[in-house]
Amino acid sequence: MANFLQAKKQIKNKYFLAWVADSVFTPKGDRLDFNDHRYLIDIYEDTSERIIIKKAAQIGITTYAICKALWFADTRDVSVIYTFPTATDVNDFSKARINPIIKSSPHLSRALKGNIDSVQLKQIGNSFIYFRGAWNERAAISVDSDFNIHDEVDFSKPDIIEMYQERMSHSKYKRFLALSTPTIPSFGIDYLYQKTDQKEWFITCPKCKKEQILTYPDSIKGNDKQAEFVCKKCGAIIDDDTRRNGKWKPTEDKNWGASGYHISQLMAPWISATEIMVKKDKAE
Repeated sequence: MANFLQAKKQIKNKYFLAWVADSVFTPKGDRLDFNDHRYLIDIYEDTSERIIIKKAAQIGITTYAICKALWFADTRDVSVIYTFPTATDVNDFSKARINPIIKSSPHLSRALKGNIDSVQLKQIGNSFIYFRGAWNERAAISVDSDFNIHDEVDFSKPDIIEMYQERMSHSKYKRFLALSTPTIPSFGIDYLYQKTDQKEWFITCPKCKKEQILTYPDSIKGNDKQAEFVCKKCGAIIDDDTRRNGKWKPTEDKNWGASGYHISQLMAPWISATEIMVKKDKAE
């Protein structure tokens, strides 16, 4: 039995997805959904030291980032810095997102050190997770780090993000994760994404077998009353299962030393083509 438990621990230490499956639950007590979120599986299994994610809203990536921070802290003796643009964002995020995940997990609840548990600092075992703003210089110079996670990069100060990089100078890990909805081309998350292998989610048309990336407006036919996803080549309807069963492929072959993912709402099977059309019409 001891050997089995030791082997199980080693697997969870090495394989992030195995740790998530065993340790993380939704506030309702359910396990994380990877059926509609199949595009997340490869991201959870990505062991790259630097990961950049250019994403749409409400797509599951913030939960991934939270889990990554908790897993790294739980399986090593390290310091993790997790940033949001402002101190107010940090407070809201910690209370609404971090605390429910910890409380719903028997393992994390046991690992959490109750005497060091605030909205800005949590101790998991022998590790510490610091939640900081990325708008104030003083917040960026207070602690050293082994893993920096920057959420909503486009709404953070670039020079503050760079200052946080210096906090990893003496770490043997130097892990880096950046995620954000993009705002301006070649700025923030889009700039960082351009320095990666730029992976995109390719689906295959069930009729003509054309491999393609779903994009707006070329992959949608109809209006804000009734619309469908369609093949760019033959016009066949792209159903939800086809959108689920895509695969990540790099679109840049330069060796930038970073793994990049672009996630759009067109990849999410719970978001219809009609909803996309309505959102675009309102944005215009």
